[in-house]
Amino acid sequence: RYEAVSRNNCTAETSMKAAIKIGLSTVFLVLFSCGMFTSETTSEIKLEEFTLSVTSELASMGESDRVEVVFPGRTLKLGNERPATFRTDTNLLSGPGYLYEGEYTIWLQRGLKDNWFLIYSRNLESNEYLEEYDSSILPLNYRKVADVEEDLSIYLTTQDDNGLMLISWGVHRFNTGFTLPPSKK
Repeated sequence: RYEAVSRNNCTAETSMKAAIKIGLSTVFLVLFSCGMFTSETTSEIKLEEFTLSVTSELASMGESDRVEVVFPGRTLKLGNERPATFRTDTNLLSGPGYLYEGEYTIWLQRGLKDNWFLIYSRNLESNEYLEEYDSSILPLNYRKVADVEEDLSIYLTTQDDNGLMLISWGVHRFNTGFTLPPSKK
């Protein structure tokens, strides 16, 4: 009834096998076409018969903590070049808010102190945040941990009858839950 799937569109092993077969002169072409420089990860779950998915590209924390330096009220792109995208084929409840069926780019927004929000934007064309496309701004659970996760990871999983989005980057951990509206259950 509830199913979680996670996949990476390309692996280093696949790229290496292809590079050996066709020669090292085209290694960069293979890596680029396979998505190793713009690697994307997609995580997908099913709630009842409805599908939720999130796709994000590889983004490393780098030399400085991208999350820590965000000022209150400012946004942070969840990705390197392109923002992560979230898709749902049904309306959802998330915390105190409502998220309508569709596709969104998702952005972190810092509130006061350690309050964080996830912005669901209808702007799928731009790599820059544009407030006028905001559809929902919903609170996130946040905590810092000792373990550092250098690369951004965004995964969907199920917990009981609900969906759960987990975001990890550096020492920062965010999560939010999703439930089907009562009319969908």
